[in-house]
Amino acid sequence: MLLSASLQLQKHERLLAGYIVRSLYNLKIDVNSISSYFGCLRENHVLGIPYQPLGFSPTEPQLIKAICHFLNANGDLRVSKKRTQSFLHALLYGLGNHAGFFAAIKKIDSAVSLNVVAEKVLRNGKRIDLFFYWELPGGVSFVVAIESKFNHQVTSGQLPAYKKEVLRLSKGGYWILVLLTPDGHASRRNKDWCSLTWRTLLTRWECLLDLDEQNNNYFTLLRKVIWDKL
Repeated sequence: MLLSASLQLQKHERLLAGYIVRSLYNLKIDVNSISSYFGCLRENHVLGIPYQPLGFSPTEPQLIKAICHFLNANGDLRVSKKRTQSFLHALLYGLGNHAGFFAAIKKIDSAVSLNVVAEKVLRNGKRIDLFFYWELPGGVSFVVAIESKFNHQVTSGQLPAYKKEVLRLSKGGYWILVLLTPDGHASRRNKDWCSLTWRTLLTRWECLLDLDEQNNNYFTLLRKVIWDKL
């Protein structure tokens, strides 16, 4: 009985957290730390608990690979599909008119194939930071390509080269390109690339995680490390 009541309380806290984050987002208030909204809900929220420092500062490629590892769920396709759905919902919410893509994300659990790859090697020798490809029954394919930056700038000609390869890899299907940066500034020369801040992605993603994922020790540490990088 007590366990059930505790789970219900945590559920309500998570829903309230989502409401607060959406309110902050709608009001255009800059949320500069995870504790800005979760700290007021529960003292022992996993992201508010101190952790043992790693002893080194992970590089951007290392963090992207860690996210990819979590999304792939050690080869458990059912869990991987669930985690990928929540990540893509957090990533693409509000980025232009992508209603068709949201419908496709909801159908990932019935996809005949799903690939989530960090540093996807392209035919031109370049690498896309995070690459998603899934195919639904009937052969319709979808691609989401993410170019991530923490402390670096996009180099000249980088994004057009990536787009060219994404078009080839999408096999005539649907695709979205996302530039993920600390400030969310869009590329003036590359209008096909949607822009998003890391902070926005993390706050949205937090609200879509279930309790098991929120309290996953590996994933908790990963999220805390990423927040510290911001």
